[in-house]
Amino acid sequence: MRERNIGLVLAGTVLLVACGREAPEAQPASPPAEAQAPAVASAPAAAPVAEDVVTPTVYPAPVSGGIDEINVGTFSLVDGLAYPAADGSGTLVYAVSKSIASPVLSRSACPRVFAESLAHLRDAGFAEVTLDAKGNSPYFAFGHSYGGTGKSLSPNEWSSSLEAADGKVKGGAKHKYHGQFEFELPLGAAQPPPAESEDSAATLAVYDRIRAAVKARDLKGVLAAQGFDAESIAAIRGLPDIDKDLETFATRFLEPGDPASKYPSSFYVGGKKADGKSYWNYYGFQKCGDALVLTSVNEDQRD
Repeated sequence: MRERNIGLVLAGTVLLVACGREAPEAQPASPPAEAQAPAVASAPAAAPVAEDVVTPTVYPAPVSGGIDEINVGTFSLVDGLAYPAADGSGTLVYAVSKSIASPVLSRSACPRVFAESLAHLRDAGFAEVTLDAKGNSPYFAFGHSYGGTGKSLSPNEWSSSLEAADGKVKGGAKHKYHGQFEFELPLGAAQPPPAESEDSAATLAVYDRIRAAVKARDLKGVLAAQGFDAESIAAIRGLPDIDKDLETFATRFLEPGDPASKYPSSFYVGGKKADGKSYWNYYGFQKCGDALVLTSVNEDQRD
């Protein structure tokens, strides 16, 4: 019987070979569905978060000199702007004691308005003359954003000079009693005449945006709320010690901070600083196109 079974197996093998087929290899049984590893879709890699990189803004100081006057204090002058005076009387030179990113700011929509805003943010002093073609100015002005101001109208109290070539101006002004400065600046475009807001609600809305950004120590937000363009914002954020100035500027916004007397382009705010002292602050705005720019902050401590 065993021999007969062997013969049948051999016969089957011969039959398969004769037909050109090989015997299939035994395949392992598939595991049950519950035993198979579930397919897991790989999660896409998270996109890298773009860093808010601040590049230092460095350039040779285009202004040198300083002011020394009992009512405004003593400070150096390091930066500034030069542009045709609106009344056609000559070249107006505005010098300041803190860097204002003038190489970039001078190309913005309203350089002088923005420069005054930065002077207040940076707690800066200033000096100003308007020089005719012969280098003479009818006045010599000086002051400090949070201090006194002065304007000398006696031409025998100062001397001044101006040279203009290749789109640049160079010169200086020396007061007999209150200091002097020299400058070498690009001559900017004529500035639009100062304009004020006609809408007190719009002015208050800008004030609220500035105040919120200041409280968050968001310098970009403070500048953007006033219409500074992206190029100017990037340059200003890279200025030396600008973040320290923002800390001081934040103290100029009171608690609770609600405006009392409201006018289209200015208002008063009564409140307290962090040290508990009471103040009555004035905030003034000027227009730059459709933007409203904070160009004046006056503080009056109350007893």
